[in-house]
Amino acid sequence: MRRVIVGAQGKSGRPLSGAVVANGFVFVSGQSYAEGKDVEEQTRGVLDKIAALLAEAGTDLAHAVRCTVFMSDLSLRDRMNGVYRTYFPTDPPARAAVGCDLGSPTVFVEIDCVATLPEAAG
Repeated sequence: MRRVIVGAQGKSGRPLSGAVVANGFVFVSGQSYAEGKDVEEQTRGVLDKIAALLAEAGTDLAHAVRCTVFMSDLSLRDRMNGVYRTYFPTDPPARAAVGCDLGSPTVFVEIDCVATLPEAAG
């Protein structure tokens, strides 16, 4: 079974889905939150968007198994981690942090996520 969750990115006309549900997993495309004025606000906005996509798929952040954090400046990692930790207070998912160009000087963080569906968790 494969189910697409459009999300805001798909509605934007970009050739991608907000998330795809397949084989007991939810694969969330990279999310950004350009409206945020700093890395903390952007991290909250991104994780809230991911949480909403996971909810639409039938799961939540507690079922996240893998995230990749893309950052325009890795020196902001501690500030991002301060917020990230509040969304994953115990047993956080496996994660990588990558420094890269995010296409805009005002975008500091983008995060993608893989989560399990509750009935597939284990």
